[in-house]
Amino acid sequence: AQTVSLNGAWQFRTNLYKEGLKQQWYNPDFQPIGWDEMAVPGNWDLENEYADYAGVAWYRRTFQTEKTWEGKRVRLYFESVYNDAEVWLNGQKITENHLGFLPF
Repeated sequence: AQTVSLNGAWQFRTNLYKEGLKQQWYNPDFQPIGWDEMAVPGNWDLENEYADYAGVAWYRRTFQTEKTWEGKRVRLYFESVYNDAEVWLNGQKITENHLGFLPF
């Protein structure tokens, strides 16, 4: 099995007023202008500007797949996400997880 890590710099933005869904931040055509970068794996609590933030936030990452993956089963695996997560791929919601700190 081939493994590709998505660790590294992800785009990041807090979502205090929950405008992300309304503005379709999950849409591949959405331009995340002005978003910060956050290291993954990582924790926004460790960044001074977000240390006191408690709420919803979005992480965003683009990546390319290999042509050899076509027609094969591909798994997107998260080792840990704090509390609740919704995962979107190519504008489609593909899963949710409500078991914080556990892989899914």
